[in-house]
Formats: sequence, structure tokens, C-alpha cells
Amino acid sequence: MKYVTLSIILIISIMVFVSPANLRADQRSLMAALENADAVQAVALANEWRWTNRDIKTAVDARKIVFKFPDGQVKTVPMPLDKMLVAVAPYLTKTHT
Repeated sequence: MKYVTLSIILIISIMVFVSPANLRADQRSLMAALENADAVQAVALANEWRWTNRDIKTAVDARKIVFKFPDGQVKTVPMPLDKMLVAVAPYLTKTHT
């Protein structure tokens, strides 16, 4: 009985910390970080979020960096006209991950 009670308390506390409201607040803070970011800062955030926020998808083309959030919202950061992003992948053992 003691373990059941502890398990229930643990599950409830996890549900409180991972509630949808908390996830939305976290997503709003991540979107706010992009609000005034230039292209270099946005790429740095994309690289960081690749490991910390895996559910945020990022794509880059010649004109913009696109962030797709789990709830369907999309945020774009324009690339400067006089700069470009070049990605180099070392194909030693496999292709893209």
C-alpha cells in the first residue's frame, strides 16, 4: 500500500510539471527568444535546440530559417541578402541522421 501511495504521488507531481500550460509557457519563451534574433543567433538557437528541444523542427533555405513548433506554429527568421549558410556533412560512415 505504501508503494501505491508513493507511485500515485509521483505520477501526480509529474503531471503537474509537464502540464500543457507549462509546455505552452515554455514554447512561448522559446518563440520569444527568436523574436529579435538575427540569422546567426537563430542558427545558434537551432543547433542548441537540436539537443534540448527535439520536437522543434528547423529548416533553412536561401532566404529564411524556419522553426516549426509542436503545436503547429511556425516562426521564420530572414537570412540577410549578402550572406548564405553552408552546411558540410562528413560522410565517413553514414549519411544524414
